[in-house]
Amino acid sequence: YSLASLTLPSGMTGSIGDTAFASCYSLASLTLPSGMTGSIEAYTFQDCYSLASLTLPSGMTGSIGEYAFGDMVSIEEFIFQTATPPTLTKEAFGTLPLTCRIYVPDANVADYKDASNWVAYKDYIYSINDRP
Repeated sequence: YSLASLTLPSGMTGSIGDTAFASCYSLASLTLPSGMTGSIEAYTFQDCYSLASLTLPSGMTGSIGEYAFGDMVSIEEFIFQTATPPTLTKEAFGTLPLTCRIYVPDANVADYKDASNWVAYKDYIYSINDRP
């Protein structure tokens, strides 16, 4: 419950398993490695109440599991650097705060908004160029 900051190793290429960081209430800073290509499994970040921003690297080609980002009450932004929208399971984000933004590459905004299961979050999706 008291883990506040974490940087995953740069050589990590696999997935982050089910509930890996679930209920890390104090986690305020997390750096995912740029080489990460795997998936974010179900409930991975659920109840990470203090995490305000999460950047997903451009090489990530895996899927995002059910409620992977559920109940992240302080989340202000997700930054997806990958041009192709990751496969998203239903309810991957759960209920997002109304002020949260999902930033994606400028050329791929429409792709994200139209992708299966991303449609539910289309009002949260913005170009990364619009990020303050």
